[in-house]
Amino acid sequence: MKILDWNKMDASIAGGCVVVIGNFDGVHLGHQSLINQAIAYGKSVHLPVIVLTFSQHPRSLQEKLLYLSTTHEKDQILQTLGVNALVP
Repeated sequence: MKILDWNKMDASIAGGCVVVIGNFDGVHLGHQSLINQAIAYGKSVHLPVIVLTFSQHPRSLQEKLLYLSTTHEKDQILQTLGVNALVP
């Protein structure tokens, strides 16, 4: 799985991609279902799947949050699911 820099997007996605956006803290079964649907769709139209996620939940700007998994753990789970690239 590639890790993409939001400010330097990779030219390999210039032909299109399927993007799933969310915090995905914990990557629970609901998240996995959504990501698996995106992967299935991506395969059907021959496009890579990119997960756009956040290292910090937007709500954390207003309140202290406990995270279910570290960014590294989240990256590993997403890679295991078959995501082509991640924009953290």
